[in-house]
Amino acid sequence: MTPSITAKERRERRKRAPSIAPATLARLAKQHPTAHCELDHRSPFELLVSVVLSAQTTDVGVNKATPKLFARFPPMPKPSRLQNRRTWNPTSQVSVFFA
Repeated sequence: MTPSITAKERRERRKRAPSIAPATLARLAKQHPTAHCELDHRSPFELLVSVVLSAQTTDVGVNKATPKLFARFPPMPKPSRLQNRRTWNPTSQVSVFFA
C-alpha cells in the first residue's frame, strides 16, 4: 500500500517534477540501456491507441490487430481541422466526431 500524501505535498512534488525529470530519465536509461517499446507504432496517436488496447491483450496481439485497425480508421485529424465539422454530444462527458 502506498503512503498517502497531503495536497500540499502533492503540489510541492508537482513543482519539483520538471527539475528532477532529466536526472530520473538519465538514471532509467543507465539502468535499462536496451529498453525499447514492444508496441509497433508510427505516431504518438498510434502508440496511445496501442497502449489502451494492450490492457486487454498481449503486445503481440495488439501488433497483429493494429495494422488493420489503422488501415480502416486512419489517425484523426489535428484538432484545428475539426473546428468546422459538426459533432454529436450524447452526454456531457462524451463527444462523437463525424467527418
